[in-house]
Amino acid sequence: MNHIPSPLAAGVPPEGFQDIHEVRILLCCILNAVPEPMSKNDLSRLFQENHLVNYFTLSAALSELLSEKQATLIDRDGEACYQLDDFGIEAAKALEHTIPLSVREHVSNAAQQLMHRKKNERENEILIEPHHNGYSVQIIMHDTDIDLLNLKLFVPDQTQAERVQEKMLQNPAAFYAQIIDFLTK
Repeated sequence: MNHIPSPLAAGVPPEGFQDIHEVRILLCCILNAVPEPMSKNDLSRLFQENHLVNYFTLSAALSELLSEKQATLIDRDGEACYQLDDFGIEAAKALEHTIPLSVREHVSNAAQQLMHRKKNERENEILIEPHHNGYSVQIIMHDTDIDLLNLKLFVPDQTQAERVQEKMLQNPAAFYAQIIDFLTK
């Protein structure tokens, strides 16, 4: 007999997390592992890209974390973000062993990469504009009170424009150092 998956499990394979209690533990582990609060959109993107938890189960688990006083919502740049309370931190430490180590490490690494990427996007502007024969890519690297770099490049197509954007956002400091190194040697 064929097993018909629940529509609430859409996008999550059978080995994914569908139990709200397990998702709450996983959320506590993740929020405890990253250095800053995460928005629901960030958490949803993280779980769905890794095929671990569907949106509905995530929403229910986040709601329970709030109602059980394990997490609070704080405002970060106009976006509601989840941050663990002391009880949530205790839960993460006490119950993390119930989630496989490989899953905890994979999702924690993915969360840290996502947050690092968002930080890079906040600190650096990349503007891609179409032109008659291609695209211009403008890269602006901000410091606290000065722009460190304001560079405008022409590339022949959108694919290359997006590659420039991706390469720069992977490691802005290395990008900047390579430009300085090239120009000063």
